[in-house]
Amino acid sequence: MGKQDTEFWWLTGLEATLFLSLPCWELTAPWAEPVSNPLRFGVSLVVGATAAMIACHLGPAAFAGRFGGRQHRFSWIVSLWLGVGYLEWILSSAQAVAASAMSARIGGNPSRPTDWAWFAAAPVFLATVMVAAWVRSWWKPVVAGGLLLGTGILVWALVMNWHGLWARNPHFFGEPPQFDWLIIKGIMLSAAPSVVIGWRIGRIESEPRRIWLSGVAGVWLPLVFSVTMASLAAQAGANLYWVPSRFRGFNWALLGSRGRLEPGVMTLTSWTLWWPALLSAVSLRALVPQWTRRQKVWLVPIVVCLLICAVASTTWHPEGFYSVAATPAHQLWAKSLVILGATAGIACLVLRHSR
Repeated sequence: MGKQDTEFWWLTGLEATLFLSLPCWELTAPWAEPVSNPLRFGVSLVVGATAAMIACHLGPAAFAGRFGGRQHRFSWIVSLWLGVGYLEWILSSAQAVAASAMSARIGGNPSRPTDWAWFAAAPVFLATVMVAAWVRSWWKPVVAGGLLLGTGILVWALVMNWHGLWARNPHFFGEPPQFDWLIIKGIMLSAAPSVVIGWRIGRIESEPRRIWLSGVAGVWLPLVFSVTMASLAAQAGANLYWVPSRFRGFNWALLGSRGRLEPGVMTLTSWTLWWPALLSAVSLRALVPQWTRRQKVWLVPIVVCLLICAVASTTWHPEGFYSVAATPAHQLWAKSLVILGATAGIACLVLRHSR
């Protein structure tokens, strides 16, 4: 197996970890009722996964394979926009991990003396993500752990709540509604950050058959598997434990057989935020131009400006309910990536037929 072929499969695996993580589960599973509406759920899932694969992977990969070697005059604007979004997502993930660590400490043993270990959660998270992404490609062996952890959490959640799929919650006045458009929207937002990885795969492998293979293995199949498992587990958990005044959410899938969210489960689930952040860091590395050492001095003010913009975006919290995994700033950025990826794919088709 050659070096490029190895890189091809590692990048495909990194894409797959994006969908075996809490952001994807929170954005999709709460709105699905796969047992009550199996046909509608299946159609929404297939449509969303296919659209995400085309817009967020095939489009950028095809464009990179065809035009990636050329220098584009305004490509730096796109790179800066991508960089701001990836930094914002890394910082938001670090905030979420720190909040989860503090909740686990308080919930696990409230009488325990103050432990400042949780305070270091965010800096440690940021440091390990950046080191793994930038130092000798250490991210590659970690990808396997992400695939195993995400799959393990989904299997555990469904096994623990399996009997709830046929239970009837006494607080339900009727079958909970399924929001098909929110499922598709969640799938698209979940897949959007994979645009740069798709681009990178297109630079490594321009053969259409291989690009399609990476799209199916890295996006379509993981999305279908993850959303199906997460939706079944969330519906089963809600049937067993939901009470009025509580929001719909993936948290119902994590309550286990005793109907209580254990600190260990919270910790393991929060760890899945590490892999979307790792994908963001690897994508940032791919965006850095191959400059000389003197030219790289310009990266210092650029990184400072990007960091300021990213920090500011994490504090943008308008009124209304939103997921920790998809702040308003992140949703705006992700939607723009979907449009960029789809436009790149359309441009390839138009230019191919025009010739």
